Amino acid sequence: MQCWGGSGYCAPDDMTFTKVSVDKSGQYSYPSTWAIDTAGQLHQWGFSYEVTPAGTYKEIASGGNVACAITTAGSLECWGMDQDPPAGSNFVKVVADTDQACALTTDGRLTCWGLTYIPLSN
Repeated sequence: MQCWGGSGYCAPDDMTFTKVSVDKSGQYSYPSTWAIDTAGQLHQWGFSYEVTPAGTYKEIASGGNVACAITTAGSLECWGMDQDPPAGSNFVKVVADTDQACALTTDGRLTCWGLTYIPLSN
């Protein structure tokens, strides 16, 4: 991983990662970088969320105030928003932006939640 910018926004040189999500929205003065290491652990630099969840993960997404991750068991965990993600253990993709997020299930269903999401039509 290579980083540039402020000194607090880069990962240590001795870590190996599998997935990286970079918040580049420009709406906030403190961008964040999230990564999943080869053991499935989350790491975060830049804008400090209240907590970085423990556990193992396979997918991470962040945007503005929100970060969401899919656990290795397929369930969703989100932080930085007031609304909990949907329950279940069949999620394969997640995206997040500002105060909302959407996730795709193994059977192709898309579900969204948060403060400003637009309801999906059938």
